[in-house]
Amino acid sequence: MLVADPAAGGAPLLLRVRGSFGRRGPAGYVADVYDLRAKTWLTEPQRLQDGVGESVREARFQYMSDGRLFLVLDKTRLFSFDFASKVWLDARPLLERQPELAGAVVQIETGYPAEGDALRVMTADGVRRYFYPGVQLALTYDELTRLVADYRHPDAEQTFGFAFAVRAHGGVGPQQLVRYSRLDNKNGPRVFSGHLEWSGEGDRRRIVAHNYIFRQAHLGKVEFFTPERRYYRASVLYADKEEVIIFFCPDPNPNTPFLLQSLDPETAAVRWTLQGKYGGHICKTSDGLYLQQSMKVYRISDGRQIFSTPEQVF
Repeated sequence: MLVADPAAGGAPLLLRVRGSFGRRGPAGYVADVYDLRAKTWLTEPQRLQDGVGESVREARFQYMSDGRLFLVLDKTRLFSFDFASKVWLDARPLLERQPELAGAVVQIETGYPAEGDALRVMTADGVRRYFYPGVQLALTYDELTRLVADYRHPDAEQTFGFAFAVRAHGGVGPQQLVRYSRLDNKNGPRVFSGHLEWSGEGDRRRIVAHNYIFRQAHLGKVEFFTPERRYYRASVLYADKEEVIIFFCPDPNPNTPFLLQSLDPETAAVRWTLQGKYGGHICKTSDGLYLQQSMKVYRISDGRQIFSTPEQVF
């Protein structure tokens, strides 16, 4: 997991978790931390668990909008990362302090980004709940869908989101980049699912809402952001108030190189473009922009200008 370290002014860190069946050394999960600025491991490997799960074997991260980072192991154990000490701490007490969950959680999963800062948990009575540690709520799906219409986080603010819409009736052909206004409820709940479709051409082009598109009570205006441009196999990798970074192919030819591109979030003006298969997880740090592709990490800017060739740093 590639993150900006708030305890070091936003410096880039790479957090690694490895699992072993014990064929070469002790079985279990260990974690360590790599400083991309100093190019060195900051900590000795931390043993998180002896042994790996029998039915489920996985390690999943979830980064929250308030800066907290969680790790779920084998859907049974929950950890939070302490950026100050650079160690993982047992976060199970967070569940036990929640009345609806105390002593009852049998399964833990990371949530979907669409749901906000939620962890999905299953209780012993077979009920799935969406646990929001930042606001101390543990909602069933029905409770979530009823609450989301009226929920307001104390720090909520109006902002923009971006998504690619596919052509209606089959989803083949070019995609369109769409901007929508919404109320950002920070680490509170939201329901935000489905996908966008568009149809028509020219002045008759319109966005079609199908399949519970954007089931969010606080969704506002939805508009074509770059109506004259066409994209293929596209995705939005990063968006904030300063820029939108997208990854796409400019035409349907399978041999055409992909592009990584930064746009102004207000005017859609192109800030910079890189050619190459640089899709992945974008992280903005005090040292510039980093991009993670599986086990590889690239530095693509120094915060002032984009590099003509991304620098592989891990």
